[in-house]
Amino acid sequence: MQEQSGSEFSEPDVGACGQVLVIEDHETIVAGLRALSDSVQLTGYELVFASSMRDAAGLLNPRVELLLLDAQLTAAEGGSETSLSALKALQRQVPNVPIGIFSGDDSESAVVRAIAAGAAGFIPKRTPPKLLLAAIDLMRHGGLYVPANLIGTVGGTSDSATPKRRMRATDVTA
Repeated sequence: MQEQSGSEFSEPDVGACGQVLVIEDHETIVAGLRALSDSVQLTGYELVFASSMRDAAGLLNPRVELLLLDAQLTAAEGGSETSLSALKALQRQVPNVPIGIFSGDDSESAVVRAIAAGAAGFIPKRTPPKLLLAAIDLMRHGGLYVPANLIGTVGGTSDSATPKRRMRATDVTA
């Protein structure tokens, strides 16, 4: 692992494969994501997994291009922290790495709260595999992903969703 200076990472080695760090404590979800990544050719990145915030802290490195945070993780860990406070803590720790929320609760209010808090996207756990991978790619490259049925809602309520980010989300989910 390369050394960190402050809260920012140095540039990764040229030619190194990027990483998407999935912070998820449900073994079934992790097994499904592993099977998905084994069954398709991921272009330019690999999925790595942490089952807790503590484990994730040990896996942060310059190759991490995206964090995908389970919205229910902190409650399962027995902490008082909400997923949004975990999101804010991660944003302070790695300010240049986009953080998406991965959740079984895909209600409009959950999506709006996450995007308003600065999440790079919100992927419901029921998202079909092909769309899940497209959402990960979009967020890795600076786009905002929300479920197609909420693009207008989120775009109209979130200060963090710039027109460029909204347009790219529309392109992927339309």
